[in-house]
Amino acid sequence: MRKMKRMCTLLLATLVLTGGSVSAAFAAGVYPQDIINTTYFVAVSTLMDIRAITGDDDGLFHPEKPITRAECSALLARSTNNKEIVIEEAAKKEYFSDLDDYGWVKGYINRCYENGWIKGSGEGRFDPGDDATYAEVITMLIRVKRRGGELEGSWPRNYIEYATMYNMPGDVTIKDWNAPAAKGDVAKLVYRIIDPADAF
Repeated sequence: MRKMKRMCTLLLATLVLTGGSVSAAFAAGVYPQDIINTTYFVAVSTLMDIRAITGDDDGLFHPEKPITRAECSALLARSTNNKEIVIEEAAKKEYFSDLDDYGWVKGYINRCYENGWIKGSGEGRFDPGDDATYAEVITMLIRVKRRGGELEGSWPRNYIEYATMYNMPGDVTIKDWNAPAAKGDVAKLVYRIIDPADAF
């Protein structure tokens, strides 16, 4: 209940910032058919309501589809209380050399980097089009919860052990932490773990 109240508060704040209305937002809340009557519905519909995620061009969500590092960064930034003006300012920074074709998400990636939630892949690159692994996703989420900073130990074992100890995956079954993370699973993890107040 607390999580739902926080998500609704964030939705209202988003609507105020974008000049929308509550009735218009919920009237437009037609959800993708491939999440209805599934275990993904609550997480995905809530994240769609706060405009953290959208469906694909074909009108579906494709919960089984891998999420890219760029998409995951956008989801994290939109799921927390990062104001649009902050994202716009972050988009002007040049932290990574391979974002020229990712203008739509550059501000989100840079803001997540500034917050200490993500890191590059080396040599000034971010590899935004690469699939995010479950280990990378859980690492990002733990950094959000801990407000940045690193866990002691060797990555990714330190983050996997931390997540397992606190049952952070919940009902998301992860058989291979190095496998590409599915969009539906990531939505459930974000809904379960992230509190909009975690942004800073």
